[in-house]
Amino acid sequence: MKFLKLKKDQIEDFFDSIHSFGIVYAPVKSDGKISFRRAQNFSDVSLEYTRSQIPPKHVILPMEEPILKFREEEYFEVVDDENKVLLGVHHCDIIAFKMLDEVYLQPPKDIYYHERIKRTLIIGLSCIPDNYCFCKATNSFYTSDGFDIFLHDCGDFYFVRVATPRGLKVTENSKNLFEKVDEKDMELFVKAEKERFERVKGKNLWMIGDLIELRDENFWKIFSERCLNCGNCTLVCPTCQCFEVYDELEEDLKSGNRFRRWDSCMLRAHGLVADGHNFRERTEERLRNRLSCKLGEMRCVGCGRCTVYCPTGIDILEIVRALKE
Repeated sequence: MKFLKLKKDQIEDFFDSIHSFGIVYAPVKSDGKISFRRAQNFSDVSLEYTRSQIPPKHVILPMEEPILKFREEEYFEVVDDENKVLLGVHHCDIIAFKMLDEVYLQPPKDIYYHERIKRTLIIGLSCIPDNYCFCKATNSFYTSDGFDIFLHDCGDFYFVRVATPRGLKVTENSKNLFEKVDEKDMELFVKAEKERFERVKGKNLWMIGDLIELRDENFWKIFSERCLNCGNCTLVCPTCQCFEVYDELEEDLKSGNRFRRWDSCMLRAHGLVADGHNFRERTEERLRNRLSCKLGEMRCVGCGRCTVYCPTGIDILEIVRALKE
């Protein structure tokens, strides 16, 4: 790990320099919401944000993507080979990528995800926590890996951690922008991280998987009565990985394209199988399954998106408190 310093008045020059690596995606504000979009001008970028509505995973794992072209018995994969830069990714979303890696990079490796993640330069950014953040409770407040470069806001400058050879190459290509850190810079970095830590709420959520399994159906009915089965919580979740695959045939009925798109375990159709059987027919069953996945297996990073963007205000921490009580 190498430590450097980047003055804030140099951040635009740094933004311009990283375009030489690939297409830059950054937090952009539109209609009051932050989303990671292709950013060509620094004036479009909003680095001072708490959370994006849709997590940056869509750059690596698109909501919908072609994966095959086929004709009768022949087919070939459609693989994205563009270099990309993800600028401004928070700790929790970086850790979410590490969780997705555990799914998509295990044998058999997902070639579409693997090709994108290896071609993407990830530049992290310290966050501005609010009352919905509970990353401290999920041990997702800070990460030492999973990124190439990390920028910590320390007032007048960014304290920079360089974690990979690729990140080092990027900083060396723009070495006129970076300075060496001294003891005072290190102290300001530690102070800024401590203040950020103190703003995040939530107690440790580990080891509550058994509590989820012990609760009966009536417990889950209380919370599911407010659920619209809209799937919003899974749409905005940075660690959800469910998808469905479908084909679109050409007029000759012999050739076509195969696509995959995000799916949601909170939708009724997700549990529908042959002969019309549904192994999660009721809302309470789907809610329990989702919470078991997120908190039983601890695939939650405490970003707060599912609570913020739930149209009926279902709070994941409210469910946790009820479980513990």
